This record gives sequence, C-alpha cells and structure tokens, in this order.
Amino acid sequence: MNAIYKFALSVGFFMLAIVSSSGQAFGQAAGGLVIPPFEVETKGLEYCGDFNFAKFGYDAGETLWMSLGDFTEFSIARTEDFDPETTYPLIGKSYFTDIGQGAVTATAQLDDGSSMIIVAKWAVDESFAITKLTGRLIEHGVFTEGCFSDLKFRVPRPAE
Repeated sequence: MNAIYKFALSVGFFMLAIVSSSGQAFGQAAGGLVIPPFEVETKGLEYCGDFNFAKFGYDAGETLWMSLGDFTEFSIARTEDFDPETTYPLIGKSYFTDIGQGAVTATAQLDDGSSMIIVAKWAVDESFAITKLTGRLIEHGVFTEGCFSDLKFRVPRPAE
C-alpha cells in the first residue's frame, strides 16, 4: 500500500475523501460519498470454547478490507473484491473529536445471529495526511461459527 491517505471536511456536511499520493481524489461530494476500499491488518485472540483459543500478531493475522460509504455506513470484507458472501455491512458514525483527530463506531447484527462492533481512532496532520488509524473489532460468529474474536486492527504501514 503505497498511497498516502488524506482526509477532508466539506462545509455543510461531513465528507471523507481519500487522496492517493498521486493526488487522485476518490471521494464524491455530490450525493453519496464513494471511497475505495482499503486494507487493514489484524492481531488478537479468537475464543472457541473452554480453553480453545488462538492468539496471533499482525504478521499472522487475517487481512481485512474496509469500505466507508459515508460517515454512517461501513463494510468489512474478508476479500479485496468484497464478495457478498464474506462482506459485512455496518451502521455507525464517524466524527471529528478534536482538530486533526476523529473516531468511528459501527455495529452489525447479521441475519444468522452473528454480530460485530468496531471502534477506531484516526489522526491527520495539518495537510490532512493520515498519521494514524487504529481500532478494535469484536465479533461473535462472523468469522468462525460459535467463536468470539477480539481483534486490534490498523492500516498497514507503507513499504519504504
């Protein structure tokens, strides 16, 4: 992931725009907001009953893909192409918490009874380039039936 991400705020309503290092903007101010999916890496624990649990780090964790439809609709997918079988829609809110900082909270209750919640923080510098994006995802039965996962996630660091 070689792109530099930038956030922008539009007057009248919140708008999140991602700008690549080449300067190409992916957000749309008119109507709905379209942002390309981005990769997140995970680490954490998966509990599957009794003493059956697995711990893994960022190097061995599952790569997920996130999409921000606007400041209230989000998707998390297990595949880069957002296959409907492995894509989970979430409803929530993203907002600014301070100058150059913000947060997002979102949840999903799926038809099969599985559920997930995400909470994340992000920070940008004075040029709106993202300096940090980290969060937590807690799910029950989404990734593995009958199991709980407590994951931390982050945007992978650009290759240098």
